[in-house]
Amino acid sequence: MNTKPQCDPDAHAIRIADAIANRWYTVHGAGHVEVPLGVSATLSLLREHDPEGPGLTTQIRRLDADGFAAFCRSVWRTIIRVRPDLTHLVFPIIEWLHTDPAPELLTHAKHVADAALDAGHIEFTATGQSDAADLLGAVLTVLRADRATRAREQFYTPLALADTMAALLGVPHEGESVYNPALGTGGLFRATAQAMRQRGRDPSTVTWVGCDIDALAIACAAVNTLVWGLGPRVLLAVGDSLAGDVLEHARRQREELIHIADTISLVTHLRAAINTAQYLLACGEAGTHADARPS
Repeated sequence: MNTKPQCDPDAHAIRIADAIANRWYTVHGAGHVEVPLGVSATLSLLREHDPEGPGLTTQIRRLDADGFAAFCRSVWRTIIRVRPDLTHLVFPIIEWLHTDPAPELLTHAKHVADAALDAGHIEFTATGQSDAADLLGAVLTVLRADRATRAREQFYTPLALADTMAALLGVPHEGESVYNPALGTGGLFRATAQAMRQRGRDPSTVTWVGCDIDALAIACAAVNTLVWGLGPRVLLAVGDSLAGDVLEHARRQREELIHIADTISLVTHLRAAINTAQYLLACGEAGTHADARPS
């Protein structure tokens, strides 16, 4: 087993993608690529926090299939709580976690996670290579058969090509917007953000707008906006960019999800306040009754 980070982020991303695809098709067979894709997306969101403690790779390896599924759900609960506007976008790659999956499916998902860990998935994230390559784009491309990939006219944009294209298109200033009508998994967003940072500009100030007909690609792009630190000004849509109402529909959907999340948060805080008030009232009544007892 070799988990040493590779010098070339592009090569390391493809190595991880190959390991994930090989294990998935070995243990599960064809189909349901959203499962290994969701596993990789979950691992992509993790960061090492305690250099002195047991590493994430070790901790995840110790989990059984059910424990790993519970761990994934906890990661996504946190993500959705912080970024409710991405909920519908990432749903295609996490739905399997929340629909009473069969035990064998969870076992296969854990096998994929172990293969990804063997290939250095966590090291890829912890060493900052995730900012320099589109790992999920590589995973999605390798998971899909060549024929299906050609049918979607989809391919993994190599790192150098994405960087060159971003440079040719120009580096946006803070507060501007970047629009990609054929977004894929967002490789050009990554290259643009990198170019901004090299010039001392903050990508989180930019409004990132993208569209693609592939729901799984957009799900990866949504995760990538978190991995690459693109900030909260993100508007992604699944659909044909030539259809004039696609982005407007996405904008309304995004606003509705944020409103629902705000309402849930408000109700939760109100319920907590009511429970606290009732508890204090009960304590006060108990104290009053105690004071009224004859000595």
